[in-house]
Amino acid sequence: STDLTVTSGAKINLTATTDVHIPNAVGLVFGDGGEHIETNNTDFTITSGGALNLTASTDVVVPANVGVTFGTGEKIEGDNTDLTVSSGGAINLSSGSTVAVTGALTVTGDLTVNGTTTTVATTNTTIADNIIELNSGISASSNDAGIIIERGSTGNNAAIMWDESADKFTMGTTTATAGDKSGGISVTAATLVANLEGT
Repeated sequence: STDLTVTSGAKINLTATTDVHIPNAVGLVFGDGGEHIETNNTDFTITSGGALNLTASTDVVVPANVGVTFGTGEKIEGDNTDLTVSSGGAINLSSGSTVAVTGALTVTGDLTVNGTTTTVATTNTTIADNIIELNSGISASSNDAGIIIERGSTGNNAAIMWDESADKFTMGTTTATAGDKSGGISVTAATLVANLEGT
């Protein structure tokens, strides 16, 4: 008069011509109660005392404009065109290898790179800014700064530098590379072909 117990040494097969209905706010409990499936006519809740594992032979499909929400501030959602990842704080990507971006990447805000950067460009770099500032924010510099043009097997690299120790600009050839980040850079004066005006 309280519990209905069905015991079987093998499978229990339910055969019905329509759906098997479970009343509102009555769930299915597995094991000792740590795993539970229930609906309240609005939300469908799956509770697990451990991991929740989805095993499917194909994709797990979430409809457009329906997202996956984590806590209260993090959400992933697609609208059949764009995939939006929202976070109330930082978004951390951790990969044991390369994170590849296919297509254009737009960054609104600051871009901070901690570590070594590798730039591979197959076309010219075009910069819309009218001023390029080197050593930005430095309080005191003992390092030379400027532009080094690597020339490969052609010869020593070309350089247009501010020589910090001489307090002068210097232009010529150097064995230094763009990887040199500290200390002075030795530049051998080269020929300048130009029309000069002034003192």
